[in-house]
Amino acid sequence: EVTGDLPFANLTQGDALSVLGVTGNAGAGKIYLTNQFKEQQGFLTIASNTDTVDYLKLAYLQALNIKATQKIKSCAVIVDHKTAKLVTEEHKAVFDYIIETEESQFGPFGLEPKVFWLTPFKETIKLESDLLLCTSIDHWWQALRLKDVVLSYGCKNYKLEKSQNRNYRKFFDDNNLPDVYNGLMYFRYSQISYNFFSTAFKIFLLLD
Repeated sequence: EVTGDLPFANLTQGDALSVLGVTGNAGAGKIYLTNQFKEQQGFLTIASNTDTVDYLKLAYLQALNIKATQKIKSCAVIVDHKTAKLVTEEHKAVFDYIIETEESQFGPFGLEPKVFWLTPFKETIKLESDLLLCTSIDHWWQALRLKDVVLSYGCKNYKLEKSQNRNYRKFFDDNNLPDVYNGLMYFRYSQISYNFFSTAFKIFLLLD
């Protein structure tokens, strides 16, 4: 059981919210760490638009896809302040939760360590916004919840052949790291998940 609701013990809750850049939730009011949860399970993605990619549009299409293919189909999206200005009533009608946070100097990737504190779900499948589900994965939840954090491993193509494309995997290959992907990952509210994301968050702070 998690005994604290702060990423660092010496921060007050207000300070932690400030560090995380949490300003509110267009779908369900304010988000506050341990009392942030609105539902048991759901899908979460990040939409932080760049000059070349409309991630909000991708996230919107993904949410439509989830609603059409899944029985467990609550969808949340994390947006930075700039992207939040592009949110329309059409978006609000599809997303169950829209969570606004500050931009990261590291771009969309820099928002990844925040997801543990921003998700409105006790159990979360976090997807990259350009990922679509071709069929129901509802049966995955029972298997995923056997672990606190689950990362994808060894990406395969549509023929179920292991991908040989290493364009984005050079860092992993050069450092002999596990071939993990966070394009699809699962985590639930637990001490292990808390420790995992706290460590990731601290690493990003050290890079600042």
